[in-house]
Amino acid sequence: MNFTSGIDFLHALDAMGLLTRPLAVEMAVVCAEHVFGNVPEENQNGCQKAINAANDWLAAPSKQNRRRAKRAAAATLPGTYVPAAWGASYAARTAAELVFKYEPYIMASALEAARLGDDPISEGKWQAWKIIEVLDKNGIDTARMMSDFLSDFKSLQRSP
Repeated sequence: MNFTSGIDFLHALDAMGLLTRPLAVEMAVVCAEHVFGNVPEENQNGCQKAINAANDWLAAPSKQNRRRAKRAAAATLPGTYVPAAWGASYAARTAAELVFKYEPYIMASALEAARLGDDPISEGKWQAWKIIEVLDKNGIDTARMMSDFLSDFKSLQRSP
């Protein structure tokens, strides 16, 4: 594993037991905000509400904010099948959805959907760097995390 995309970090965090709901929501929000420009105009209001609801829950994880995120996620159904537009809309939806339905596969979907723009490789690299910032801000030593994960991964490969 070479940690060149957000998905790489997601898998490492999950494998190490470091992926928490707040961390997943924050990473999803950051990625959704980054691709928000691809959301079609007719979907922007609903997607912005979903992102705002997720941010509000991060600031104050109350039942009220959780319900608000659930309503906002339901109102972000993409109205287009153009990959970049669909991906941006779905990224916003999953950011809010993670608030009330925390599953690692939803987090992976959020990051994969955000990569449906013009240049998925560049988006994946951007996600990796941004996630490093999020992890560092949350007190996770990313250099040590990567070293530990790679050591564990290599030892698993050598086992009979």
